[in-house]
Amino acid sequence: FPHWENRDIADINRADITKLLDNIANNHGPYQANRALATIRKLFNWACVRGTIQFIPIFTGIARSEKPRERVLANEEIVKFWQTCERIGYPFGHLFKLCLLTGQRRVEIAGMKWSQINIIKKVWKLPSHATKMKREHLVPLNTMAVELIELMPRYADKDLLFATQWSNDRPVSGFTNAKKRFSDIKDWQLHDLRRTVRTSLGQLKIPYVICNKVLGYYDRNVEKHYDVYEYIDEKRDALEKWSDRLTSILSENVVVLDTKRKRRKLHCCRNLLRRNTRVS
Repeated sequence: FPHWENRDIADINRADITKLLDNIANNHGPYQANRALATIRKLFNWACVRGTIQFIPIFTGIARSEKPRERVLANEEIVKFWQTCERIGYPFGHLFKLCLLTGQRRVEIAGMKWSQINIIKKVWKLPSHATKMKREHLVPLNTMAVELIELMPRYADKDLLFATQWSNDRPVSGFTNAKKRFSDIKDWQLHDLRRTVRTSLGQLKIPYVICNKVLGYYDRNVEKHYDVYEYIDEKRDALEKWSDRLTSILSENVVVLDTKRKRRKLHCCRNLLRRNTRVS
């Protein structure tokens, strides 16, 4: 928060917080404002526990209302997405593909490490500190994911699959600029890929509990303390079915898209021929 970097934390009041959140909401939307509010709340809670401040200047009702997204990519959009990923290649093309293949979060895929992958057992082991739920998560790698990972470059001095050129321990960034290259798909976000996977698993009649297990969700009240089973076989079966479904979508719709392109090309040629005939 550069607006506050030279201020004493005890001098920051409710009006300052409201002004900052209004500015963020106006420029970046209510979702980003609420994420900033969560960080501010953690900061002030920490300072209050340590006795740096005497009270927390955050009140009920300051959060912005958010409209939940329901965006799911249609089959033709999945084909366009995949084709663009093929065109831009490594690293973002491969990274975005893995988001769609596994259903995991962007930040989790970006932080993926070779040491976490068992290519023989076809499983990716996320440590608890790398997951939103703060719990170890095993992600079975379906056929398409394994084939993609095996084709990726691997450097001896880098454990990250998507490390930057300047640091071995820092994953790539610049997702916003990379996403601009998908101009054929309107109004989409990377998190929509995760929703697309979850919706597709439901359409494939995968049990509700297994769908959530694939995405790394669990019931905090019960499962956190009593159910420590990883459901690895069930999750593998679900992701393999998704891999088969995705393969079918790509193979079927590529033919449709190619046919549409040929029709448009033929239509343009006919119009050009008509114009030339009129001129003659």
